Amino acid sequence: MGMESIMQPQSALTVKHVVVADPDPLTRRMAFNTLGTKDRQIVDASTPEDLLRLLRELHPDLILIDSSLIRQQPDILSHLRESHPMAQVVVLNNPDEENALPDSNLVDAHLDKPFSPTYLLKTVLGLLGERADESGET
Repeated sequence: MGMESIMQPQSALTVKHVVVADPDPLTRRMAFNTLGTKDRQIVDASTPEDLLRLLRELHPDLILIDSSLIRQQPDILSHLRESHPMAQVVVLNNPDEENALPDSNLVDAHLDKPFSPTYLLKTVLGLLGERADESGET
Protein backbone atom coordinates (compact mmCIF):
# COMPACT_ATOMS: atom_id res chain seq x y z
CA MET A 1 0.00 0.00 0.00
CA GLY A 2 2.64 2.53 1.00
CA MET A 3 4.93 2.88 -2.01
CA GLU A 4 2.33 2.16 -4.72
CA SER A 5 -0.14 4.76 -3.46
CA ILE A 6 2.62 7.37 -3.18
CA MET A 7 3.87 6.73 -6.72
CA GLN A 8 0.48 6.74 -8.45
CA PRO A 9 -0.27 10.50 -8.13
CA GLN A 10 3.23 11.34 -9.39
CA SER A 11 2.70 9.34 -12.61
CA ALA A 12 -0.65 11.08 -13.16
CA LEU A 13 1.16 14.43 -13.10
CA THR A 14 3.40 13.44 -16.00
CA VAL A 15 0.52 12.63 -18.37
CA LYS A 16 -0.17 15.37 -20.90
CA HIS A 17 -3.80 15.98 -21.84
CA VAL A 18 -4.65 16.93 -25.41
CA VAL A 19 -8.12 17.89 -26.62
CA VAL A 20 -8.91 17.48 -30.31
CA ALA A 21 -11.96 19.55 -31.28
CA ASP A 22 -12.93 18.90 -34.89
CA PRO A 23 -16.23 17.98 -36.56
CA ASP A 24 -14.41 15.55 -38.88
CA PRO A 25 -14.18 12.07 -37.33
CA LEU A 26 -11.23 11.16 -39.59
CA THR A 27 -9.18 14.09 -38.31
CA ARG A 28 -10.02 13.17 -34.71
CA ARG A 29 -9.07 9.53 -35.32
CA MET A 30 -5.80 10.48 -37.02
CA ALA A 31 -4.91 12.77 -34.11
CA PHE A 32 -5.77 10.04 -31.59
CA ASN A 33 -3.70 7.43 -33.44
CA THR A 34 -0.77 9.83 -33.96
CA LEU A 35 -0.63 11.51 -30.57
CA GLY A 36 -1.93 8.94 -28.09
CA THR A 37 0.71 7.34 -25.86
CA LYS A 38 0.95 6.18 -22.26
CA ASP A 39 2.20 9.70 -21.44
CA ARG A 40 -0.35 11.61 -23.53
CA GLN A 41 -4.12 11.25 -23.11
CA ILE A 42 -6.25 12.34 -26.08
CA VAL A 43 -9.90 13.32 -25.74
CA ASP A 44 -12.09 14.61 -28.53
CA ALA A 45 -15.01 16.90 -29.20
CA SER A 46 -16.99 17.43 -32.39
CA THR A 47 -18.89 20.63 -31.51
CA PRO A 48 -18.17 23.85 -29.60
CA GLU A 49 -20.61 22.68 -26.92
CA ASP A 50 -18.75 19.37 -26.51
CA LEU A 51 -15.47 21.27 -26.23
CA LEU A 52 -16.78 23.64 -23.57
CA ARG A 53 -18.18 20.70 -21.58
CA LEU A 54 -14.80 18.92 -21.72
CA LEU A 55 -13.00 22.06 -20.62
CA ARG A 56 -15.13 22.23 -17.48
CA GLU A 57 -13.93 18.71 -16.61
CA LEU A 58 -10.31 18.73 -17.84
CA HIS A 59 -7.24 20.89 -17.66
CA PRO A 60 -5.60 20.22 -21.03
CA ASP A 61 -2.01 20.98 -21.87
CA LEU A 62 -2.87 21.44 -25.55
CA ILE A 63 -6.05 22.09 -27.52
CA LEU A 64 -6.36 21.43 -31.26
CA ILE A 65 -9.44 23.26 -32.55
CA ASP A 66 -10.83 23.29 -36.06
CA SER A 67 -11.47 26.75 -37.50
CA SER A 68 -15.09 25.84 -38.30
CA LEU A 69 -15.80 25.51 -34.57
CA ILE A 70 -14.40 28.99 -34.02
CA ARG A 71 -16.70 30.31 -36.75
CA GLN A 72 -19.66 28.62 -35.04
CA GLN A 73 -18.77 30.23 -31.70
CA PRO A 74 -16.46 33.23 -32.25
CA ASP A 75 -15.77 33.86 -28.55
CA ILE A 76 -14.50 30.32 -27.94
CA LEU A 77 -10.80 31.29 -28.22
CA SER A 78 -11.24 33.97 -25.56
CA HIS A 79 -13.00 31.44 -23.36
CA LEU A 80 -10.17 28.92 -23.85
CA ARG A 81 -7.57 31.47 -22.78
CA GLU A 82 -9.55 32.66 -19.78
CA SER A 83 -10.34 29.19 -18.48
CA HIS A 84 -7.02 27.53 -19.40
CA PRO A 85 -4.32 30.20 -19.76
CA MET A 86 -1.44 27.70 -19.72
CA ALA A 87 -2.84 25.45 -22.47
CA GLN A 88 -1.28 25.63 -25.92
CA VAL A 89 -3.90 26.33 -28.62
CA VAL A 90 -3.52 25.15 -32.21
CA VAL A 91 -6.05 26.15 -34.88
CA LEU A 92 -6.64 23.64 -37.66
CA ASN A 93 -7.33 25.73 -40.78
CA ASN A 94 -9.58 24.42 -43.54
CA PRO A 95 -8.37 25.21 -47.07
CA ASP A 96 -11.90 25.48 -48.50
CA GLU A 97 -13.01 28.26 -46.15
CA GLU A 98 -13.08 31.60 -47.91
CA ASN A 99 -11.90 33.87 -45.11
CA ALA A 100 -8.81 32.83 -43.25
CA LEU A 101 -8.83 33.39 -39.53
CA PRO A 102 -6.63 36.28 -38.50
CA ASP A 103 -3.50 35.59 -36.51
CA SER A 104 -4.25 36.16 -32.89
CA ASN A 105 -2.40 36.36 -29.62
CA LEU A 106 -4.95 33.76 -28.44
CA VAL A 107 -3.40 31.09 -30.70
CA ASP A 108 0.01 29.44 -30.36
CA ALA A 109 0.11 27.78 -33.79
CA HIS A 110 -1.85 27.11 -36.97
CA LEU A 111 -1.92 23.89 -39.00
CA ASP A 112 -3.32 23.99 -42.53
CA LYS A 113 -5.39 20.98 -43.54
CA PRO A 114 -4.61 18.53 -44.88
CA PHE A 115 -1.56 17.83 -42.74
CA SER A 116 0.46 14.68 -42.31
CA PRO A 117 0.57 12.74 -39.05
CA THR A 118 4.32 13.46 -38.92
CA TYR A 119 3.76 17.22 -39.15
CA LEU A 120 1.03 17.06 -36.49
CA LEU A 121 3.30 15.09 -34.16
CA LYS A 122 6.24 17.44 -34.71
CA THR A 123 4.06 20.49 -33.99
CA VAL A 124 2.51 19.00 -30.86
CA LEU A 125 5.80 17.72 -29.46
CA GLY A 126 7.35 21.15 -29.96
CA LEU A 127 4.51 22.94 -28.20
CA LEU A 128 4.50 20.47 -25.31
CA GLY A 129 8.27 20.68 -24.95
CA GLU A 130 8.70 17.00 -25.70
CA ARG A 131 11.18 15.22 -27.90
CA ALA A 132 10.30 12.21 -30.00
CA ASP A 133 12.69 9.92 -28.12
CA GLU A 134 11.28 11.02 -24.72
CA SER A 135 7.68 10.22 -25.64
CA GLY A 136 8.36 6.90 -27.30
CA GLU A 137 7.76 8.05 -30.87
CA THR A 138 10.21 7.60 -33.69
